[in-house]
This record gives sequence, structure tokens and C-alpha cells, in this order.
Amino acid sequence: MVVAKAIEESDLPPTIGFRFKRMLDPPRRLLGAIFVPDRTIPAEVEAGRYGAAILVVTALALTAALVIGDRLDMSADRSRRPGMSAAGERMSERELGEEAAKSRTVKQVTLGLAAGLGTPVSLFFLGVGILAVGRFVGGRPTFPRALAAAAHAALPSGVKSIIATAVALKTPRILPDAIDRLVVLPQLAPTRGLFLPRLLQGVDLFTLWSVLLLILGFSSATRIGRGKSALTVFFGFVLYLMVTRFLLGGTPPTGGPK
Repeated sequence: MVVAKAIEESDLPPTIGFRFKRMLDPPRRLLGAIFVPDRTIPAEVEAGRYGAAILVVTALALTAALVIGDRLDMSADRSRRPGMSAAGERMSERELGEEAAKSRTVKQVTLGLAAGLGTPVSLFFLGVGILAVGRFVGGRPTFPRALAAAAHAALPSGVKSIIATAVALKTPRILPDAIDRLVVLPQLAPTRGLFLPRLLQGVDLFTLWSVLLLILGFSSATRIGRGKSALTVFFGFVLYLMVTRFLLGGTPPTGGPK
């Protein structure tokens, strides 16, 4: 990076310059994983570096959840008639306001837990899955490398969280059913048919970006060729979609837009 080179050429004492370089290393590597993934991700996965990626993705998801939660408006619930509670009971304006405030608090806590706790936990289990599948297909993965592959594959969701946060900051009021539509991207699901529209529900460009990064990371984590890695990740991704869309009944919950 230009900043790192400037530090090397400056007159700073060696210890200070070394500390600055060490501070700049994690963000430099993360940016490299986003912009030049074919060169950066194999090196990061081989070294088993996952902490910075998990921390950044979780922090960005949590920031998006907090900003969105602060702008939630539960008073305009479209699922009920004016003057009626969510259970269909007639309520006064004060009671409706109290119910809306309670629902807003519950939704804020749900968003925060899904982002702050759900994100690292899901990455942990993805790492376990990479470890198991990698050994099944004849690779030689280790858990640090598998977790590093999972963490770096999640970086596109961090980018999506940044966009969602920016959009939410400009939106004074967000309805609960509009959270998933803050970042509008072309969906890959066809509009006709029964199987593919449901299978590809919620799959967008960020999802494909993550899959591509996972192919690179899986190859390095398991030390198998990229062709075999691509086939393994593709079939694993299709299986995941079938389980979450058909057996579990829909798209999995997320901690803020991802």
C-alpha cells in the first residue's frame, strides 16, 4: 500500500514505523481479499488468519442492525386493522403504542443478537462444514485454514452491511417488512416455475461473490485443485439451498441485511 511504503521511506524511528506497518497489515489484507482475492485469499487461508475477517464482518453486521433498529417503526403494522392488536383484540391508542414499543424492542434485540452472535457462530459452523467436507473429498484441511476460508467468504456480506447502513442512515423510518429490501439488487431467481424460484429465493450478486471467494478459500484450506473445489462448493451450496428453502421452509434469518 502507498501508506505502508511512505512509512518505510519516512524518518520515523524503526520501532514506530514497524508498529504502524503492523497496524496497517490487517486492513490491507482484508482489502486485498476483496479486490485481488485470487492472490490474497490463498495466502490468508494458508496462514490460518481468520480473526480480523470475523471481527470486521461481525462489527459491520452489528452496526447495520443497530442503525436499522434505531429507525424501526412498528406502529404502521400492515398486518392488522387500525385500533386492533396483532392478536386481533380491540385496543386503545395508549395500549397500541405500548404494544408497538414492546414489539420494537423485541425486534431490536433480535436484530442485534442475530448480527453480534449469529454471525460468528454461523461462520464457526461453516468452518466445521469446510473441515468435514474437505476431508470427505480427500483434502487435508485444518480447522484454522477452514475457519479462515469461511471468514473471508463472508466479506461480501460485510460490504452489503455497509451499503445497508448507508441507506438506513438516510431513511428516517423503516418498517419491519422493508429491512430485507434496503439493499435492492437483481435477484437470480426466475419469476416462473415452482422449483427454481423457491430454490434461488434471496440469492443475489453478493451471494455469488461469497461463493466465488469460498471456492478460492476451500481450495487453499483443503489443498485440492480449484476445479474440484468449485464442484464441491457448488454441490454443497445447492444442498444448503435445498435444505433451507424446502426442509426449513424459507430463507434463513439474518442479522441485518447480508
